[in-house]
Amino acid sequence: MKLFLRELPVPLVTYDLYQPLVDIAAQIDSEENLIQKLPEIKSLLDQLAPCYNKSLHFVCSFLKDISAYEEVTKMPVNNLAIVFASNIMRP
Repeated sequence: MKLFLRELPVPLVTYDLYQPLVDIAAQIDSEENLIQKLPEIKSLLDQLAPCYNKSLHFVCSFLKDISAYEEVTKMPVNNLAIVFASNIMRP
């Protein structure tokens, strides 16, 4: 899946949304702050074309399912994020 995502000509989080999302992420310093920023993040992701939005939702749901098997996969959520983030969004 990483290879597929990496080879997409346009990443799932499109180039125009990269910097706004990075800027929001830089402001998040706690879980409470993250919860407050979710509507802003959702608003940005809602700007994606439907095919990108649905594909991103599928990948995130799949990774959430994978994270439930952390003891078997040895991939906690943080590691999954590190491995897949650069393939889902690129500057």
